[in-house]
Amino acid sequence: MVISTSAAAAAFTRTGGNQAVNEWARPPKNGQHLEGLSRSYIYRLIESKAVKSISLTTPGAKKGVRLISVPSLRTWLAAQAAAQDASN
Repeated sequence: MVISTSAAAAAFTRTGGNQAVNEWARPPKNGQHLEGLSRSYIYRLIESKAVKSISLTTPGAKKGVRLISVPSLRTWLAAQAAAQDASN
């Protein structure tokens, strides 16, 4: 998938009122967290298709950029909280 830098920036952040809302985020670096979850846990969620993720690459490039849909991650977290509430 080829995407221009300005289009990637627009896809990465959307403005909501006076505050920028991140729609997409890179996985956290080792030792850091995203929404309280570690890098390895987020990659397990990606593998199980529990959260949406895309990889942006340029033709001929060996590496790309992995982005995670923050709304899908928050939806998954809310579902986990609801399941716990229902079981209590």
